[in-house]
Amino acid sequence: MTVFVLHNNSPQSPFNVNVKDCALYTLPDTAVQRNGKPMFVPDFAVPCTFHAHVALRLCRLGRSVSPRFAHRYWDAASVVAHFVATPLLEQAQREGLPWSCATGFDNALPVGDFVAKEALLAADPQLAHRIVTSAGQQLESTMPDVENIASEAIARISEFYMIRNGDVVLLPATGEGCSAVIDSHLEGFIAGNRVLSYNIK
Repeated sequence: MTVFVLHNNSPQSPFNVNVKDCALYTLPDTAVQRNGKPMFVPDFAVPCTFHAHVALRLCRLGRSVSPRFAHRYWDAASVVAHFVATPLLEQAQREGLPWSCATGFDNALPVGDFVAKEALLAADPQLAHRIVTSAGQQLESTMPDVENIASEAIARISEFYMIRNGDVVLLPATGEGCSAVIDSHLEGFIAGNRVLSYNIK
């Protein structure tokens, strides 16, 4: 499984940003954490920040997919918290180095349940999603044009990479992100479905 990340370089809303202007990078499969296991923040990542992303699950093999047909290539979505080692990211950006260690360290992306696309859009076409923690933090947004954003994202990614069944796409993050609080509990919801629940250690 490959995780593709679209990073919004602009402080404005991701819905006003052209997907082609976003930075595109991948995460190794070792960055993915499953089954509600605790997310352990490594020493080198402190202070650590997490951002809320709508995550798409891809369901077909493809290359150079036209935006017209890209809606056929994803079948489910979720919301995820992507943890980033803030000190390493700032250093990498300052020195023009790759972001890999800052964004793709082990278990940086705890993944929960995915909900079928048809059920999500039928329940909430605005695709409201939020992440909350027991420390009182909350990241909340909507994605009213998710089908067009998803089609543009899949088309762009497939220009450079073969996409496969089971791959995941993180659409541009919503909001500025929050600092990870050790010994807090995190939950994520999308269109009224709880899809994430784990502890931050």
